[in-house]
Amino acid sequence: MIVRGSAEAGPYRCPCCRFITLAERGAFEICDVCYWEDDGQDEHDADEVRGGPNHDLSLRQARQNFEAIGACNEYCAQFVRDPLPEEHPGSETSFGTGTLHSLSVSAAGTEAASPGLSRPRH
Repeated sequence: MIVRGSAEAGPYRCPCCRFITLAERGAFEICDVCYWEDDGQDEHDADEVRGGPNHDLSLRQARQNFEAIGACNEYCAQFVRDPLPEEHPGSETSFGTGTLHSLSVSAAGTEAASPGLSRPRH
């Protein structure tokens, strides 16, 4: 199952770093904060290694890497930036609402909001 979300309903949280950086979900957009390429992977398949744009990384491993080094993998650490104030989940300035979430779709097809994380400082 691939999670998709339209630009009209966005922006969305990155499934890796969980900052609000994506205009669409599942559209292969690269997050500027962690450099994960959003291929639609989310909670329901976070342990799968798909081999696509994120190569040999599962979403769970990319999240662990982000917590440890501030990027989805070591190579991508050179491309990332700190999140903007409006990209923080729950921020009152998050694109005017502060209530934006990524979509997590379970095997049953129900949606749930992903919790926010802080960017590691190195």
